[in-house]
Amino acid sequence: MKIFSVIGLIVLVAAILTCGFINTKNLWVLISLMFLSGTGIGLVLPSLDALITEGIEKKQRGTIASLYSSARFIGVALGPLIAAVIHDEALFYLLAGCAGLSLVMALIAIKPRNTVHL
Repeated sequence: MKIFSVIGLIVLVAAILTCGFINTKNLWVLISLMFLSGTGIGLVLPSLDALITEGIEKKQRGTIASLYSSARFIGVALGPLIAAVIHDEALFYLLAGCAGLSLVMALIAIKPRNTVHL
């Protein structure tokens, strides 16, 4: 799961940084890059969900999962509002920086076990 998270975050950072660097007026290029960044997010989120639910003791799993879901919903609610306020190239750099920070945190903090559970 760590490998999916890392690959997804690399794809996300690369796509978002490319959006900021090219500063294109071509809508198809922007949509293609956003599709690519969505693919990166699609790799990361299921892995994080699985890591959170597997890494927490059963007694505390519901509380932690609900806090994680609440944080995601707050991000979904506030994200478009923040993007509307910034709405220039700085937005892409801010998002790429957040994704890059997440990448560094994933590389450092996620320590997979060597055991396989079936």
